[in-house]
Amino acid sequence: MKIILVGGGKVGTALARQLSEEGHNVTVVDTNKARVEHLTESYDVLGIVGNGSSITTLSEAGIEDADVFIAVTGSDELNLLCCMFAKKAGHCHGIARVRNPSYSHELDFIKKQIGISAIINPEMAAAKEISHLLRFPGASKIDTFAADQVCAARCAGRRSHPRDPHPAQERYSGVRGGA
Repeated sequence: MKIILVGGGKVGTALARQLSEEGHNVTVVDTNKARVEHLTESYDVLGIVGNGSSITTLSEAGIEDADVFIAVTGSDELNLLCCMFAKKAGHCHGIARVRNPSYSHELDFIKKQIGISAIINPEMAAAKEISHLLRFPGASKIDTFAADQVCAARCAGRRSHPRDPHPAQERYSGVRGGA
């Protein structure tokens, strides 16, 4: 897949590394020349020094042929603006990191109006994960489906305490041990 990544900070660097290791064609855009040079020297990615909300920069990055566009700069508004321009210029799937909780009630509206495929709030994602782990403390993996209405959990194959009258499978409805 051809992926354009705007923002070469910690998250952008981790994404660039992972996506390039998976064999994707990654282009990183950042305003910091040293950061772009570091990424292109360290990983199998192309680098462009420029503003990710500039149509000229996006065109240089190959937005017309991109499959996915990811914006993970330090600014929520810049991430949304970059995705909006990318969607209009290239018709690709856009993913924006938006950390400000004040946007949390407007995410569906923003996604529909701007045409962004996904908006990710890392703090909210971490809070949900912790909440799921607390609800299923014996689970080693938890997946949710149908807008968090259905939950599947993988439980370790531990034996119940001898005085526990209910096996672990009964405590976690719909979960089979060892799966």
